[in-house]
Amino acid sequence: MNKDKLVFWTAVACLSTSMCIGKAKAESQLWVTPGAVSYHVERTQNNGERWNETNYGLGVEYEVSPQTAVMIGVYRNSLDRWTHYALVQYTPIVFGPVRLGAMVGAVDGYSRNVDPALAPVATIE
Repeated sequence: MNKDKLVFWTAVACLSTSMCIGKAKAESQLWVTPGAVSYHVERTQNNGERWNETNYGLGVEYEVSPQTAVMIGVYRNSLDRWTHYALVQYTPIVFGPVRLGAMVGAVDGYSRNVDPALAPVATIE
């Protein structure tokens, strides 16, 4: 395992452990999450190749509270490379069964060894 991957997975383990130990409640849940698909409006990359839009993978999501979840996993990204991710999701805004918020963390497999990640989130429960 190269140094960047070792640093990445050590950070994942520390983050996951501290989040779970510090805030675990009786209603916490563990989920297995599959990969998904993507759609690119710009149908080809700058080099003329098509994007990979079949983003299969496997992850684990641990719901620490109704608003907070910790996620780790791996998927095949749009550049057709393997991406490992470690994310924390926070969804404090509630409209009936819909929760809105954001996820933040780190991913690899794109431009650098490890990239920051931030994305909006909408869930239906």
